[in-house]
Amino acid sequence: MFIDPQIIVLGAHKCGTSWLFNCLYEHEEIFIKDKIDYFYVDSKKELGLPWYQNHFNQHKTSEKVKIDLSTVYFFSEKTAEDIYKHNPNTKLIVLLRNPIERAYSHFLQEIKMGQFSKETSFEAALKLNPNLLKWGNYKKHLETFFKWFPKDQIHVILHDDIKNNPLQVINNVYAFANVNPHFIPNSLTKTINPSRIPKNTFLDLLKRKLSNNLRKNMVGEKIWWKLKHSWLVKKYYAFNSTKSHNFKGINKTTREKLFLYFKEDILYIQQYLQRNDINWN
Repeated sequence: MFIDPQIIVLGAHKCGTSWLFNCLYEHEEIFIKDKIDYFYVDSKKELGLPWYQNHFNQHKTSEKVKIDLSTVYFFSEKTAEDIYKHNPNTKLIVLLRNPIERAYSHFLQEIKMGQFSKETSFEAALKLNPNLLKWGNYKKHLETFFKWFPKDQIHVILHDDIKNNPLQVINNVYAFANVNPHFIPNSLTKTINPSRIPKNTFLDLLKRKLSNNLRKNMVGEKIWWKLKHSWLVKKYYAFNSTKSHNFKGINKTTREKLFLYFKEDILYIQQYLQRNDINWN
């Protein structure tokens, strides 16, 4: 007997989860939901497991592999235990990125979400939001899940590999999910949810609210999917994105400090994956 969902994508935030969601959404043998965040948000856990599993028990989905995708599960110590208690056989997927670049992309996302003003520097943001750094402590987060799940149930994806060999990455993911590994999604080589700074944050928040309302049922979600990949959204992004010179990337001094901060995490991932080609500096 399967306990839905059979697979949970844990995150990490700003590491390619939007690309992965699109590639999984397109596969006809997969039914995926995101942003439920049931195992992370206490108020949602209070709604109970029937509420959570109802997201996956929808019309024409019974024979599909059910997947829950979140960008925050990876960072919660309690989440690992809760998922295990829900279903110890759950397969898990983790996406990782150079933690220095992840922190900067997260910073840009916070500006887009209206959490920081456009005048906020990256260095100031690092002090204002500790999660920019803490969410890159991959050693701690992975070891939390290894306490509960065997390593063969956890599939790790590197953001670098998505950029360099997306077909191999998605073939491996499909094989891990026990679906047709040779399917090629339309989203394979597309840049999904790129880092950007909106000219008008309110318009972005309004668009996000409309998207979330559309996705409350399967009919609305199909409309959302078509709109998301339409020329209309591309025009909107072109209209409401700034090309400000204030966001040139990470300066050398800050990068060097962050490399020292993340050095243990970087070495841990290199050793765990037995990859000498991981150059996260």
